[in-house]
Amino acid sequence: MNGDNASYKEQQKVVIAEFVAEMPNFVAVLASAIFSGSLLVWVDFIDSFGNVIRGGVMAIVFGRLSRNLKFSYNYGVGKIEAIVSLCTNVFLTCSILSMLYFSVTELISPKQPSDLIFYVLFLKVINVSVDLFFMRKQGRLKKANPTEATKSEYTVAVKNTCFDVVNLAALLICYLFRNNPASWYFSPIVSILLCIAFIYVCIKGSRENVRELTDRTLPEDIQLKILKVITSHFDEYEELDAINSRKMGSGVVIDFRMKFNDNVTYEEIAKLSHRLTEELSEVIPRCEVNIVV
Repeated sequence: MNGDNASYKEQQKVVIAEFVAEMPNFVAVLASAIFSGSLLVWVDFIDSFGNVIRGGVMAIVFGRLSRNLKFSYNYGVGKIEAIVSLCTNVFLTCSILSMLYFSVTELISPKQPSDLIFYVLFLKVINVSVDLFFMRKQGRLKKANPTEATKSEYTVAVKNTCFDVVNLAALLICYLFRNNPASWYFSPIVSILLCIAFIYVCIKGSRENVRELTDRTLPEDIQLKILKVITSHFDEYEELDAINSRKMGSGVVIDFRMKFNDNVTYEEIAKLSHRLTEELSEVIPRCEVNIVV
C-alpha cells in the first residue's frame, strides 16, 4: 500500500541527482537572465529556483521515508506520502503562479528579444535533454511503485520537461523572428496556456491529498462496490454494524465492524477476511480489508 524502503531509496537517489543537475543550471540561468534581460529567461530562473528548493526538501523527506518506520507508523506512511505530495504541489503551484504573472506581464507589454538569446538556446537544449532523462526515470519509479509521492514527482518531471520544451521553442521563434513584433506574443500566450493546465493538475492532486489527510470516506461508487461484495456473504456473519473506509497512500483501507455467533471460530473469521480481500481487490486495486469484531 505504501512504498517500500528500497523504492524510497531509489527515489531519493533520483531526487538528489536532479538537485545536483539543477544547481549549475540555476547559476547559468541567473547569469543568462542578467545579461540578456529577457523576461522569458527570468521566468526560467524563477522556475529553476523553485526546483532547487523543492529538490532539497524532497531529498530530505525521501531519506526519512527510506528508513524502517513500521514501528513508528503502525498504519504505514500513507499520510506522510500525502503531506509530501501536498508540499510538492504547493512548491509547483507557487512556481507556476510566478511564471503566469510574468507571462501575463509580457503579453501586455511585449518587448523585442535580445540577440544574446542565441547563447541561451544552447543551455535550453541541454535542459530539455536532462529533463527527458529524469522524466523517464520518474516514470519508471511511478510505474513500479505508484504512491502519492512518486506520482507527484513524476508530475513535476513532466512539468519541467514541457516547460523547457515550450521555452526552447519560444526562444527559438523569438530569436529567428525577433524583428517581427507579432512573434513577441507567441511565448507569453503558450506559457499562459501551459501554466493553466498545470495549475489544474496541482489543484486536482491537492484535493486528493486533503481527502486522504482528513480520512474522508471513499467516493459513493466505491462504497457501493464494497456493499455489493459484503452483502453476498450475509450468511457468514450475524450483524454488520458499520463499514469504514478511507484512502491510505496508493491504496484503500476497508474496516468491517461485525458480530458473529458464539460458535464461529477465529479461523472462520480469518477465512472470511481473506475471501473479502480477494473479491474486493478485483474491483478496488490495492485494498486492505480488516474485520473488527
